[in-house]
Amino acid sequence: MNQAAGRSADQVARGLAYVCEHRSYIERAIAESSDDQRAALTRLTDPTGTTDVAADLEQIHRALRTARDSLGVYGQAGVRGLVHAVGVEQGPFEPVLRCPRREYPCTRFAQPGPGAVSKCALTGMELARGELQQ
Repeated sequence: MNQAAGRSADQVARGLAYVCEHRSYIERAIAESSDDQRAALTRLTDPTGTTDVAADLEQIHRALRTARDSLGVYGQAGVRGLVHAVGVEQGPFEPVLRCPRREYPCTRFAQPGPGAVSKCALTGMELARGELQQ
């Protein structure tokens, strides 16, 4: 558990997934927020920077709440991942593309396919190859 913010690693991972999926909305919503709160989003999107992900997410959560988003980063219920299409069979170790972050990866994933290299919507880093284990 992150002692500073009181959030579990799972909460942080889901929060990061929310920011990844809704980055453009968040940028608009916190445009009038403090410099520190906007800088937290900038730090999260920097693929070369090191940051305290949980602390930055907490800043963004507070900025969203102040901007009248009552749910913020952590208030959303349910799973925030990219799940497979309905009716598509998945093997027990289906190949997937995962968040490229080593520390506090988000919960989103995508299916690999032919074509261009898939990149993280938040940092622009190439997604890491892995397996979806049921």
